[in-house]
This record gives sequence, C-alpha cells and structure tokens, in this order.
Amino acid sequence: MPIETHIFGKDELIERFEQLPAQLIAGLTSEMKTQMVRLADYVRANKLSGDPLHRRTGRLSRSVSGQASASGTKIRGTIGSKGVPYARVHEEGGTFDIPSYSRMQTMVFGRPMIPKEVTVRAHTATYPQRAFLKPSLLENEDRIREALRARALEIMRASA
Repeated sequence: MPIETHIFGKDELIERFEQLPAQLIAGLTSEMKTQMVRLADYVRANKLSGDPLHRRTGRLSRSVSGQASASGTKIRGTIGSKGVPYARVHEEGGTFDIPSYSRMQTMVFGRPMIPKEVTVRAHTATYPQRAFLKPSLLENEDRIREALRARALEIMRASA
C-alpha cells in the first residue's frame, strides 16, 4: 500500500523560496551601501584629520564617498574619492612629472616684493604613500562582513 503525502501551502512555500534570491540581493545591496557610507565616515573621522594626512581645506575629506551596486548575484561595495586629483597620489605614492608652468612670485626669502611672473621648469616630484582608504577597509573588514552576514540571516529568517 503506497503512502501518499499532501503538503498544504506548498505553492506558497515554493514561491517564497523563489523570491528569496531577489530579496537577498536587494537587502544585501542596501546593507552594503550602509556599510560603505559608514566606512566613508570612518575615513573622514580617523584618517583625514590627523595622521597620516592633515586637513587643510577639507576638499579631500568632502570627496570621499561610498556606494554599492549589484550585478546578477554579485554585490560590490566601493569607497573612493572623486574630483580630487591628489587623492590617488596620497593613496599610492610615487614619482610624478610636473610640467613647466608660470606663476606670479610675490615673496622672496619671506619678504614681499613687487609681483613678477616667473616660469617654473618641468621637474619630477616624489611623494610618499599616505594611504587612507585601504587601511580603513582592512580595519573595518570584519565589522562589514559581520553586518552583511547578520542582514542575510535576518532576510532568510523573515522568509521562513
């Protein structure tokens, strides 16, 4: 005698599990955005106001932002600086070619003088690495992973 089983609500259960990947992607993308914004705040508070960099105008600090995006089943969080050309120099260091340019000289040996246009010859400049993004990510990596794991569990529990 065969045993027959009937599962009531099976169609609803299957539909919930089919929707789970989309809910996970949306929820984790939202959490990743939150974490990247927090990381940008961390960079501004802990890396751009003191060592290794000292704040002068605040332009670099204002340029730091975090975003998140999803493509298929991949979620990417990014943090960076836009519109500030010297951000990369600080992050990576290196030697750079500086083209010749003209400037107005108004001081000589710390004393004012009659303004005079002078040409600065092309030269190279070497800057040390003063990374502020990568160390921040490494310092917060565990916290970010834990937040994403907790959010994934929260979404899965809510759909069960």
